[in-house]
Amino acid sequence: MRDYYDLKLIEEQGGLSIEDGIALFLERYGVGPQGEQLRHIVSALGYLDDVEEDDLLPVSKQELAAWWQARQARLVRHLARNPL
Repeated sequence: MRDYYDLKLIEEQGGLSIEDGIALFLERYGVGPQGEQLRHIVSALGYLDDVEEDDLLPVSKQELAAWWQARQARLVRHLARNPL
């Protein structure tokens, strides 16, 4: 859960979008945008069912999952319009 929370904060406060982070990943590992890795990353971002609740974080798992599901939808729309 902390990884999802950290990524959310990086986007909100760190000035690095999820799209930018994914582009950096693809570049670093030499993965093309049509690769299975991109599909896996995008799918995983909106799925927190197998993540355990972390009571030390200032948000609940439910709140974080809702944020990620909405963000995942925006990410998919962005990728459809602007392929990496």
